[in-house]
Amino acid sequence: MVCFYSGDRTVITLSTELFLNAAALLIKSRDEYSKELVDDLLKLYYDEVKRNPVTDTSLNRQFVQFLDQLKKLPSDETTAALEKSSLIVKFLSNPEVKRDELLIESIKELFKSVEESSDENSIEKLQKRLNNSVLWNKINRMNKSIGSKLIACTSVMDEDKQEMYLNDAINLLRKSVELAQENGKLASGAVERILFSDKESIRKALEKYKKTSVTGVLKTGLQGLNAMLGKRGGFAKGECACIFALQHNFKSGLLLSIARGFARYNIPQNIPIGRKPLILFISLENEANMNMMQLYRVAYETTYQRSADGMSDEEIIAFTHEFYTKTGYEIAMERYEGRKFGFDEYVNLIESYEAAGYCIEAVLLDYANKMKKGSVGTSDKRDDLAISELFCNLCNYNKVKGITFITAHQFNRDAMRVSIEGKNNVVKNFGSWCAAGSIGPSQEIDLEIFAHLETNHNGKKFLTVQRGKHRYVDTTPEAAKYFAYPFTPFGIGDDIEGEPQFVRDIYVSNESNSEEPAEIDPGVF
Repeated sequence: MVCFYSGDRTVITLSTELFLNAAALLIKSRDEYSKELVDDLLKLYYDEVKRNPVTDTSLNRQFVQFLDQLKKLPSDETTAALEKSSLIVKFLSNPEVKRDELLIESIKELFKSVEESSDENSIEKLQKRLNNSVLWNKINRMNKSIGSKLIACTSVMDEDKQEMYLNDAINLLRKSVELAQENGKLASGAVERILFSDKESIRKALEKYKKTSVTGVLKTGLQGLNAMLGKRGGFAKGECACIFALQHNFKSGLLLSIARGFARYNIPQNIPIGRKPLILFISLENEANMNMMQLYRVAYETTYQRSADGMSDEEIIAFTHEFYTKTGYEIAMERYEGRKFGFDEYVNLIESYEAAGYCIEAVLLDYANKMKKGSVGTSDKRDDLAISELFCNLCNYNKVKGITFITAHQFNRDAMRVSIEGKNNVVKNFGSWCAAGSIGPSQEIDLEIFAHLETNHNGKKFLTVQRGKHRYVDTTPEAAKYFAYPFTPFGIGDDIEGEPQFVRDIYVSNESNSEEPAEIDPGVF
């Protein structure tokens, strides 16, 4: 056994068996995945050498050198066979190796069996064995680091330092879990690989595509918005979108509308057995109870076309429960202070729901820029870089989880100037450059949705919406990239189950402002 030591503790153990399996894998197969697995193993060794130079023994160097040489063998099997034999003979004749007769015999037997084997499963077994061993070592190192962070937490009295150590431990624990979940996946860190020479690989990719972009699509209650999203008619699984608008221009209202549509007009599909599908709404601005009442009021008033005033508590409870749970989705609403809720807290929240047995289908966050930037103990960054980093982390995390993620973001003063210039269809003049603080959000997300409240020539107020970029989607007709919904006395209701209520140009509408919106002021949102 070859052991790499750190002080008086064994940090990484490279057993003879593991070394031989790595060598056998490269002798049997030199595809990119096999090389990546061996590279991952060697990275562990090189990292430990940096920490503890004493681990770089002569025998260890011989093992590492042998693996490096095997990796460099030519792809031509005839040429490789000759060089392979020469490398094996050279390795076995090395004085450091010759001292261990048992090792010599083990190597000879293994290499002979590898050469004689034609079973493709033997390559897969070697790959899994090596991957599992590397994974064990990584998790073992992380677990020891977690222990040291927890010990450090108990040794200080300062609350901020305690919080820093605890957050560090939590982050390491999260990474440890992620590594465990990645067992059997790509050692390079890639989350997906498709080999076109492998029909099964293509089949799995196709199945994933269908789950995300076909059966995994979440429709909204607004026909205009569904049409804007292309032929699939909704948000894709794992898609990240952002609603951009000026202050008090219905960002929260549109997020609530989307959440209502997700829960009401979709049937949960591909939910793992024993899991309950969840739509999660996180507010960093409006009170959760106010958002709940808004969801209740709009649903009730647009369903019955009458005011929700005068309803008893029990009637409100019964209607809300029936309306929003009918299809099988659970809706959860959370309210946090933005200064205390950052990316780490977001991840902890998601994983706490998963641990409780939920399968999170979508998260609507109102809104991301109000979140705490960075983690406890991290260095300060420029505001624009911090915003970009936050959106990058949120989008990447939700994509890996397969969570449809929708948030909102404020427009800047340039957008304000555009809005007061007196142009018609103002929303069509907005772009990524209007985002407050940074263009980072636009760069990271998959879908830009620009929203603006505009009053037409008849004094009728509309919610106007223009689509910006939409990554991977080129099936949306140009005309469908814009729509507008008029405000009624009951707000903006869903039209997915009836005649379209939206228009393509608010200035060709003949509607007059004979009725002002009752109870709902779009400017509040």
